Amino acid sequence: MNAILDRFMEKVEKDSASDCWLWTASTVKGGYGQFTVNGWPVLAHRWIYEETVGKIPDGKELDHLCSTPSCVNYEHLEPVVHAENIRRGNTGKNQEGRGLGVPIKSYCPQGHPYAGDNLYIYANARGGINQQCRTCNRERQRVRRVTERTLKA
Repeated sequence: MNAILDRFMEKVEKDSASDCWLWTASTVKGGYGQFTVNGWPVLAHRWIYEETVGKIPDGKELDHLCSTPSCVNYEHLEPVVHAENIRRGNTGKNQEGRGLGVPIKSYCPQGHPYAGDNLYIYANARGGINQQCRTCNRERQRVRRVTERTLKA
């Protein structure tokens, strides 16, 4: 093993029950491991994947098949497009927002279902995951446009 990989593995605790390699060092929001390589911070799961499997394909991100953000076992990681990663996050084994502490809600406050084309999921500025009702968002945008036109007139 090379020195960087040795240093990386010192920060890993292997869980025999789940086969997860749990990151025990620094983490970022959401519980993802952070590792420093040549003075630069990198996400630990991305670094180990690229070291052991190869480059993450363009347009793809790594999905934790085990639904454990702190897991750095490259066998638990799969490159997928963002939409697939989000879809799996809502239907995966861990219904607490894949370990992010975000409960999955079924309906918006106005009673519209958070499902199918009416569901918009995005990462907020703080690194958390939010979901939004497209029906309510369209209505908010319509009201905003009418208000802007009224003020300009």
